[in-house]
Amino acid sequence: MKVIADSGSSKTLWRVYANQRLSAEIKTQGLNPGGMELRDFEERMTGFDYWSDSIQEVYFYGAGCVGQGKVFMEEALAKKFPKAQITVENDLLGAARSLYGNEPGYVGILGTGSNACFYDGENLIRRRGGHGYLLSDEGGGYYLGRQLLADYMNGQIPEDLRELLERAFGLNPQNLVAKVYGAFQPNRYVAGFSLFVKDNIGHPYLQRLVAYGFRDYFKTTFANKSFYAGDYPVRFIGSVAVAYEDILREVAVDFDIVVKTINRDPMSGLELYHNCVNLETKHEHD
Repeated sequence: MKVIADSGSSKTLWRVYANQRLSAEIKTQGLNPGGMELRDFEERMTGFDYWSDSIQEVYFYGAGCVGQGKVFMEEALAKKFPKAQITVENDLLGAARSLYGNEPGYVGILGTGSNACFYDGENLIRRRGGHGYLLSDEGGGYYLGRQLLADYMNGQIPEDLRELLERAFGLNPQNLVAKVYGAFQPNRYVAGFSLFVKDNIGHPYLQRLVAYGFRDYFKTTFANKSFYAGDYPVRFIGSVAVAYEDILREVAVDFDIVVKTINRDPMSGLELYHNCVNLETKHEHD
């Protein structure tokens, strides 16, 4: 049996395959090794006891799986799946393999965080962004949520949105700081406000907020000529990219970039890459 996993900071999607066909799908919390201890990993790995000794291959793609983070995840997975060959790679390589297989191209990630790279069909050659929410993540869910809350605190959002935001989350300027800094995972709490942006994206203020976030993203990634030469396709993965596809494409044109495919997550492409079949999945190509 084989397992493919796609993990971000918020959630992890696992698919179990028997004879190359989908057998089960399991969702757990995110498994970013940054700041995680083995007991945290074990607490989040529910639902696998039935398969643990039957799994022969594990392909895990996750945020933070570089350097010591990759070593930690390899060791944790080897303990959970003692009979399996373990392969751990970062989420950006997973996105690249999903979008391009063995062909070259540029990859953009816009989910809770953000990232970009050039993939030569085998390896990640050039990267921009992906330094975490304290240093980058322009245009991602955390970035949008943070900007919304900053504008709220500074009295810079329209009155109708302010009232709607306060009713939806029980906020006021006095309790917001305590809610943010008292949260177990402040970045996930702040990123959650991007759902408010999505639900109310018809409002001109929020459309501008998203567009500004995407402009910041392109300025730090594709606008850099040493990174992007316009020589290969540009494709995106991520919930934020999908949610605001029209705005993303419009902003990209301002940077002379034509965005091809935009997918929510890499799993369907990774199924193809690792020769697995999900009979309910439709694989699309541009």
